[in-house]
Amino acid sequence: TLHGTSRVTDGVPLAIVNPKAPDRRYVILHELMHHQLDELGCPSLCCTLQGKAPPDSWLRHTQFQALVRGLLVQLWELIQHSRFNKMLLRVFKCGPESARDGEYRSYMNKGYLPAYGMCRRDGHPSLRRLAVAAHVATVELEGSEELQGDFRRFVNMTYQNGHELYAMGEKLVGCIGGKDIELLRLSRKEIDAEMAAMLSDLQNVIENLDSGMRIKVGPVQPLKEKFNGRCSTVSHVDFCDMAADPIVTVTAGGFG
Repeated sequence: TLHGTSRVTDGVPLAIVNPKAPDRRYVILHELMHHQLDELGCPSLCCTLQGKAPPDSWLRHTQFQALVRGLLVQLWELIQHSRFNKMLLRVFKCGPESARDGEYRSYMNKGYLPAYGMCRRDGHPSLRRLAVAAHVATVELEGSEELQGDFRRFVNMTYQNGHELYAMGEKLVGCIGGKDIELLRLSRKEIDAEMAAMLSDLQNVIENLDSGMRIKVGPVQPLKEKFNGRCSTVSHVDFCDMAADPIVTVTAGGFG
């Protein structure tokens, strides 16, 4: 969103580009790929918190909606990007590095990494830990090699347990199966398998956040009406109480 975004207005898919973006050509291609994923059935996510998180869970220190609208959006975006960034590099010789490098050098100059809306700068350490790990995953997946080296040094020098945080972020990277594929050349069966693989990546990523909840990521299901005018499918992502007889309370949030 710093450099561009995609939306549908009156049924017309649009790519909105920040004129100050360092590589506007990549931003246009990037947003068009999001539209392509939507048309091929990439699901919106309906997320629920079912029951109560354990007393020592980081979920106790943030609003579930803030988690969904912030951190989970970023992680799902990284998974989607992993299905087209390699193709864009091969075919169009461009990638996300210029945008990510500028973004993260700005953070490093300020000496602070945002927490995806989960908490303020002085928020709970467990939330800031999650945020740093997600930033590490973003840089490792979409930053230049030079940025990756500089960012590793920044994390290690800025945070007392920097090495541990970086390892956590690298573990998230290992959950995301980046591929060089041309989506429009795939059969319907292959596309459906790829959507299922993306949701499997999401389940692995969320499980590695160690929320203390049982994570259930459901299959792709059709929607009666498009969500936000663009997503025709949905997957349910449930954070479930692991107690044998949980008190059933549900908090929901979604995005697409």
